[in-house]
Amino acid sequence: MSNYFKGIVAGFIATTVMTLLMFVKNYFGVFTELNVVDVIDNVNTSYFGLPKTAWGAWVVHFITGSVIYGIVFAFFNPKLTESFTFNGIIIGVGAWFVMMLLVFPLIGGGLFATVLGEHARVASLGLHVVYGVVLGYSYGKIGGS
Repeated sequence: MSNYFKGIVAGFIATTVMTLLMFVKNYFGVFTELNVVDVIDNVNTSYFGLPKTAWGAWVVHFITGSVIYGIVFAFFNPKLTESFTFNGIIIGVGAWFVMMLLVFPLIGGGLFATVLGEHARVASLGLHVVYGVVLGYSYGKIGGS
C-alpha cells in the first residue's frame, strides 16, 4: 500500500473524528457561529455556482480532509523531522491557516474569521488540531513512512 493511500485512509479517519466533534459541538450548542457545512456550502454556491445542498458540502469536506490533506501529509511527512502526530498537527494547523486566509474571506467571514468572531476562530483551530493529531497518529499506526 503506497504512503499516499495510507495518507488518504488516515485523512478519512481524521475527517471522521473531526466531523463527530462538529456534531457534538452543534448538539451542545457550543460555538454555534461556526458551521463548517454552511461555510463550504457558501463557497460551493458563490464561487462554483453549485446548488446549495448540505450533502454537497459534506462531500467536499470529506474529499478535502481525506484526499487532499491526506496526500499533503504523506508528501510532507518524510520531509518533517518530528513524530507522525506532531507532523499531523503541523498539517492540521496549516489547513486552519488556509481556512482563515482563503475560505473565510471568500464567504465574507473576514480574514481570520473576524466577522464571525473569536469563538469561530478558536473552535476551528481546536478542530484542526484534533484533526492533525488523529491524522498523524493514524498514519503512523497504518504503517506510513
